[in-house]
Amino acid sequence: MTWDKIALFVPTYGRTHNHLPTFIQSVKDCTEDPAKVHFSFLVNQNDQLSKDFINAYDFGPFSWEMIEEGLPRPHLAKYYNMLFALTKTRDESGTVVSMVGDDMVFRTKGWEKRMLDMINEYKGIGVFWANDDYIARENLCVNLFVTRQFINMTERPFMCELFPGEMIDVVWDQVGRLTKTLHFDPDCHIWHNHSGKNPDATSLRLDPARKEGHRLGKKLARSYGAEIAEILKAKGIMGTSIC
Repeated sequence: MTWDKIALFVPTYGRTHNHLPTFIQSVKDCTEDPAKVHFSFLVNQNDQLSKDFINAYDFGPFSWEMIEEGLPRPHLAKYYNMLFALTKTRDESGTVVSMVGDDMVFRTKGWEKRMLDMINEYKGIGVFWANDDYIARENLCVNLFVTRQFINMTERPFMCELFPGEMIDVVWDQVGRLTKTLHFDPDCHIWHNHSGKNPDATSLRLDPARKEGHRLGKKLARSYGAEIAEILKAKGIMGTSIC
């Protein structure tokens, strides 16, 4: 089995004037082989500015799609699960899925080759991520790349919907940590231009979901991740690499 494409899952809302154009352009600038990258945007049905922007954008040789959601309030876990279920790449066994944000900036030329090489080296097993050049770095997979085959082995959804905002990455970190399948590339840089430094309207809109995640807490997230890890270990998944 070979993985030869990455679907960038990108929920976005109200950021056509700042983060979204920068995100897209950085991917275009840093990708050496556009055939290996697919943009999957999730946009609220009432966010006409974002829909118009994406539809008018010149993606050149890159494939892309836009999926609409109509949730009454932001829910990041549901967003990524919708992308996982509805993306046009869903039947492509060699396409890696991801959790990235529209406030991220790609900084490493050939990032897609580095990530795919690492994933193929470990035969698609594990949790893979790049350096966020911020506060997570090797400590947490705030950007996430994972194969559908590995997700399916967990017998759980891509993202845990108990958590509407924060903690979905903590779940995956715990899965990888307990199965010793965490794989971090310190020299592949995807800067997280975190809105906590300079909150915009989109960040403020997401605040209640973030606060709910923190209320539920890391203990619950790690417990859920531990349950998944036990499922994987029962199937013989136990690596040798851990960050």
